[in-house]
Amino acid sequence: LFELVSHAGITNLQLEPCCQGINGTSCGDVNTYGEPLYTLCPSPKRFFYWDNFHPSNVGWAGISNVALNLTWF
Repeated sequence: LFELVSHAGITNLQLEPCCQGINGTSCGDVNTYGEPLYTLCPSPKRFFYWDNFHPSNVGWAGISNVALNLTWF
């Protein structure tokens, strides 16, 4: 899988998420002033996961590429 998705530009093979919460928060959380309580990676298109649970657009592209290239018997 990693070899096939690497052709899509995914280089973070540790599968760390691009969007990470700060101090126990989740990706997308904000404080009462609307300030983000999360950090984003500098190159989202190079990460397999967007957050702790969901593949990124590039991750889904890699999964789709693998699925479309499988030989079904």
